[in-house]
Amino acid sequence: MGRIFIIIAVLLGSASIGYADDALTRNEQRTINFAFATRLGSGIYDVDGRTVQIYRIPIAFTLMQENERGVGVKLMLPLTFGFVDFKPTDVLGGELPESLDTTSFMPGVEVRVRVRANWHLVPFAEAGRAVERTGVASAWIFTGGLRSLVEWQPGNFDIQLGNELAVTYANPSGNAAHDYFSDFETAVEARHGLGVAPQGHELDLGAYLVADLYLNDTLFPLHAEKEDSGHSFETGLTFGTRKPAKLWKIPIPRIGIGYRFGPEISVFRIVLGIAAPSLER
Repeated sequence: MGRIFIIIAVLLGSASIGYADDALTRNEQRTINFAFATRLGSGIYDVDGRTVQIYRIPIAFTLMQENERGVGVKLMLPLTFGFVDFKPTDVLGGELPESLDTTSFMPGVEVRVRVRANWHLVPFAEAGRAVERTGVASAWIFTGGLRSLVEWQPGNFDIQLGNELAVTYANPSGNAAHDYFSDFETAVEARHGLGVAPQGHELDLGAYLVADLYLNDTLFPLHAEKEDSGHSFETGLTFGTRKPAKLWKIPIPRIGIGYRFGPEISVFRIVLGIAAPSLER
């Protein structure tokens, strides 16, 4: 599975990914903090010449279908893994990384509550382990939050408005300080059907805009100094199918490109899957 994602990543983004050992700013440190990588979403991030690849496999099972009261329950088993300073172009020469730099497994539960026909509230909680390759900066991770998702379908458009407040707490191994990361995110995405439907799955093109307000800075594991609340924005385009398609029972993720910007941060990334956590259906 990991090889499949690496090869896809190379085909999508190898032309724009570089490598460097430059020091990272505090906002860039926040962006690649692996303990909170599950909040970033899958993608290839090019941060000031340093390559960070994050892959989130959103494994999930429905425990209870949405009933007549509009309540459903889903078991979440997301697996996130990443590579730091690995050149994906090496894959074209037959080289693959010998090991993962970071891995996290965050089982959790989310409850989907229908407020109106097109509006759902989704409280969620996750807990698991993030492991860094050397073992020096591994941590137990706990996340809780509330997501609001509103959907419209005017004409041939699918429009989503998502808001999410999430708090993630990291309890690292060893003597490292405990840390937490809180984020309020607002995102909107508009997808338009292209009128082409191979094997019954209509293709669409989407544009999105995301705003994140970071309510605090993180210390673990990169030990950035505390500073005032930060923020960032991201805009981009995605391409996929209006209804999720599968290949050999494996979901085919949306693909796209995004640009994240804000104080001290300028990041291009290849988008794999949902563009932002607040847009997760």
